[in-house]
Amino acid sequence: LMVDTGASTVVLKPADAVKAGIDVSRLSYAVAVRTANGTTYAAPVRLQSISIGPIVVKDVEALVSKPGNLNESLLGMSFLRRLRSFDFSGDFVTLRG
Repeated sequence: LMVDTGASTVVLKPADAVKAGIDVSRLSYAVAVRTANGTTYAAPVRLQSISIGPIVVKDVEALVSKPGNLNESLLGMSFLRRLRSFDFSGDFVTLRG
């Protein structure tokens, strides 16, 4: 995952959604998403939890991008805003649950 404070939600590429147990064949890509490259569409999902080290955030709003539209999944604000804090220092991010 790439940390992206500009993404309002967690966004998974389809391969990562499958790894998370989501049946991507049943998704409806109906949510318009504006990106730096223009508008694309994604499917809304709810993730039971996201764990990063000892930090666990439950019931996380997320999107699954349409196949071919995302190179890397994004750890967006639907996860980050539920932390106590997060800091960027050079190439490092510190997350506090």
